[in-house]
Amino acid sequence: MMKKQILSILAATAMAAGLLAGCGGSGNASSTAADGGAVQTGKAADGKDTQGTGGKIPLTMWFWSSNEEQQATLQRVLIDKFNAAHPEYELTVEYRGSVNKDMAVALAANEGPDIVYESSPSLAMSYI
Repeated sequence: MMKKQILSILAATAMAAGLLAGCGGSGNASSTAADGGAVQTGKAADGKDTQGTGGKIPLTMWFWSSNEEQQATLQRVLIDKFNAAHPEYELTVEYRGSVNKDMAVALAANEGPDIVYESSPSLAMSYI
């Protein structure tokens, strides 16, 4: 499966997971990344740095701040399942309270995450 197809599937799954995660109660915001690969240096075929991902191709996604329960749900229903189904990749999610502002700035500088998750197509148009 090509990376674009994987990212399309992941984006659809992230949207569904976002709905599930949003059903939890409110709680403390977090700015920690969900990762867990062995440290290994090198680069993937596409030039991405694979350091810290056990030689896997890293994929990053930024998501809204959420409480521990919501993060655990996203970890279980999206991140863990994606990583198990695609062993050549390592998906990590960074939770940011200011994700919309951060995303706009990062994408303008060509420094954004690999996966851009947005809550509606009209909001995503400004990124496109």
